[in-house]
Amino acid sequence: ELEDGSADNPFIPLYAIYICMWSVQFVSGWRRVELAYQLEWGTVDLEPPEDLRTEFVQNPRTYKRLNDISKKEEYFPDPLWRSLFVVASCVAVTLFCALNVVSSIGCEVLKSLAHQAIGGGGLYLLIKILGALLQAGVIIFYRYLATFLFDRLNDAENWATEKEYHTAVVAKRMCFGYVNSYFPLIFASFMVSNVDVFGIDISCPHNDCIDYVEVLIAIIFTSQAMQKCVMKVLIPHLEKRALDATAKEAADADDAIAELTEHEQQMGLH
Repeated sequence: ELEDGSADNPFIPLYAIYICMWSVQFVSGWRRVELAYQLEWGTVDLEPPEDLRTEFVQNPRTYKRLNDISKKEEYFPDPLWRSLFVVASCVAVTLFCALNVVSSIGCEVLKSLAHQAIGGGGLYLLIKILGALLQAGVIIFYRYLATFLFDRLNDAENWATEKEYHTAVVAKRMCFGYVNSYFPLIFASFMVSNVDVFGIDISCPHNDCIDYVEVLIAIIFTSQAMQKCVMKVLIPHLEKRALDATAKEAADADDAIAELTEHEQQMGLH
């Protein structure tokens, strides 16, 4: 906390990132200890082995080799192919994070330019709402685009088991999702009053961004909740109704054909 009693400290986000990295390393350290005790106590094979993914077995980049220890054939991925796409995934995640940061800062620049154009006044509340809506739209857009690309890259990496596959998916989405969902809030809360973008002052009036951050939080999380409701409730409901309507039309057509056939048979008897 600064001497003036404000929590607007640009080092707080860096400390938060350090805590996240320390937490990952802490969990990974305990995981290594667990594996060491499994080997020492002979419980490595206590859990049944996970089945291989059908996509992995049928992939043309999957080969067979003889295990020198078990004397059995086993499947293994093309190491060069996987390495190339793992590197490509790292580059894609980094690039998307950078693009998201630039887009978020660009939204703040547009908001500040609009505020300077109207010269303050009662319209500033409208400018804050529009800026928050723009940030929310950028978050949703990048989320869909990144999810599509990361899933394609994850398929190309050719993971053997479902656990490995989903672990790789979660790693990509979490790394980008943290930046995508929280950078606008971190930037508006701690950095916007301490930086200039190409000489443009993007700070809040009187360096007080609390009201804007409140609007930003409300709109971002509300838009994300609405997006999840649309994707997981509304669209499946509409798809189910469309399938039910199609099935009903097919059943009505079958009934009409059956009635017509029965009528033709009765006419033939007469």
